[in-house]
Amino acid sequence: MSNLSDLLPSGGGQNIVEFTASGTVASGKPVILNDNGTVTQVGESAVSGAVGTTSQFSPGDIASNAVAYDSTNNKILVAYSDSSDSSNGYAVVGTISGTSITYGTPVKFSGSVLGDGNRRIGICFNSTEGKFVIVYRDSSVNNHGRAITATISGTSVSFGSSAEFIANVTNFQACSFDSTSNRVVIVYSNDSVSGSGYAVVAKITGTSLSFGSQEYFEAGYTYYPVPVYDSNANKTVFFYRDGGNSNYGTAIVATVSDLSISFGSAVVFESAQTEHQTAAFDSANNKIVVGYADMGNSGYGTAIVGTVSGTSISFGTPAVFHSVATGNVQMQAAYNVKAGKTVIGYGGSNVDGTYIEATVSGTSLSFSSPVTFESVGYINQAPAVAAYDSTNFLVLFSFREAAVGTGDAVAIRSAYTATNLTATNFIGLADAAISDTATGKINVKGSINSKQSSLTIGSDYYVQTDGTVATTSTSPAVKIGQAVTATTINMMDLT
Repeated sequence: MSNLSDLLPSGGGQNIVEFTASGTVASGKPVILNDNGTVTQVGESAVSGAVGTTSQFSPGDIASNAVAYDSTNNKILVAYSDSSDSSNGYAVVGTISGTSITYGTPVKFSGSVLGDGNRRIGICFNSTEGKFVIVYRDSSVNNHGRAITATISGTSVSFGSSAEFIANVTNFQACSFDSTSNRVVIVYSNDSVSGSGYAVVAKITGTSLSFGSQEYFEAGYTYYPVPVYDSNANKTVFFYRDGGNSNYGTAIVATVSDLSISFGSAVVFESAQTEHQTAAFDSANNKIVVGYADMGNSGYGTAIVGTVSGTSISFGTPAVFHSVATGNVQMQAAYNVKAGKTVIGYGGSNVDGTYIEATVSGTSLSFSSPVTFESVGYINQAPAVAAYDSTNFLVLFSFREAAVGTGDAVAIRSAYTATNLTATNFIGLADAAISDTATGKINVKGSINSKQSSLTIGSDYYVQTDGTVATTSTSPAVKIGQAVTATTINMMDLT
């Protein structure tokens, strides 16, 4: 190569820095710089699963409740109707430490009376605007559907002005965030029109909401509609029980364009009555996992994989995860990105608070053994969608602990593999092996390292999370440099 004369020789004393090792370091391996100035070889370690201690966000007798995660402030917000206070609407900020949750002071967002627990409060977080949207039925204003923005500051929450999204009686309202269009999608049953399924798009401006036109997608009574955003297909999918078609489990794909929404054709995912369906998007496999009680199979807890293509969705084969009747069981689900699993929580009159982890393979599912997270009495009136804490890699369930009626929440950590590599802590490649606590030489930026093997000349190489060196740019994407021989990497350009 014509430019080899410009390269620094390995071990030549320039751009080679001596560091003390924390742990043993093998020759040629990538290392990170620790806060105390030592270096550690890049690697992975196993983190075990854990169930946090159930924490109480409301001592009163609550009804409907829902939880969402604020990725800007690393907090959760729980919205609920307080039956001990005329079912007024409240929200409270939760702070996560480990698998524990502590709360600020609940703040009322609706001085009017909300519908009962079956009417459902919905909540979602717009990560672009840094605000939540809470949707609910307001029985003090003719049971019309309303929405309000919420903003977290520290451990407090403030609200915008409540706005009516439809001047009709609503039921089962819920919402999700379309990150591509920066819009919130609200789905609901319109009880002024025989419970038919409707949806509307909401836009956040400051702390205010504006809405597009109401669009109809289902003539039959639409029970428990769950909206899930598929970020791969850039579509929102509604899953619901179709009262106009034998109560079959049904799905429909929605497309958002500014404040407009349109739909594909409805698709049946279970040719039997379903109850309390929930769903979550698996971003690793670009699939949606749907959980529900299959009333055609003794009410067993069941799940199925959905794949969005264009404006349609297809499904794999249903799989049972709980062989006990779950018809009266509430379900909620969220996808744990770090663990690569969908966590489904459920509980009811004959089932304690329980969760399982679902793993997708193609269009099939496998499940972990069930784990109980609430054995005192049972849970009910849980939301359809749980929250995922992308900072602490936790799934969070909120629920009404029915033995005493209090509002509770719990953090679930799935087992995963952790790495010590971040986007900024890579410092270089070891020029030679270094023993723990010993001092050794590290090739840093502007140097070359000739302790590699089987490199492809001219290819860019990256640090992998397990400490290997490869041409794959993973997350975090940390570039080392370019191979100039089969054993040498030029570390002149790390961008």
